[in-house]
Amino acid sequence: AGTEYALMTIPVLNGSDLFEIVNDTWTGDIANNGDYYISLNGSDQTGMIYSISTGVEMGDPDLEAFHVQPNPASDRVVVNYLADPDVEQVVEVVDATGRSILRQVVARAHGEARMELDLRTVQAGAYHVVLRGGQRVITRKLVVQ
Repeated sequence: AGTEYALMTIPVLNGSDLFEIVNDTWTGDIANNGDYYISLNGSDQTGMIYSISTGVEMGDPDLEAFHVQPNPASDRVVVNYLADPDVEQVVEVVDATGRSILRQVVARAHGEARMELDLRTVQAGAYHVVLRGGQRVITRKLVVQ
């Protein structure tokens, strides 16, 4: 592949091994745009080149915004979500059999929003908090103590 240029070196405690993410003529070629490889070498700079596919994906805003805190919880929980004014959204607490324990319609709004669920009538156990709206269904685990 040509001359290797170290982009990053990771020191190893109590040893002389060297791990490098390298950049050379192969990784610089437009046909290989965005590709790189990691060279795992000993102190004498000879070793194996391993190829691992990697990628970066854009996160789903709905998934990233949907949080349930605190978890575990006892008397109440705060649900953060991404509200959509054009879609009716419902938050449910569902047990292991799929039975809805709590159900609350979300106020129509736009952007990040939050609501509080009262868990005082919910028995201790493992549940799922489900956000439903339009074609979307997002779940998070919840432990009630």
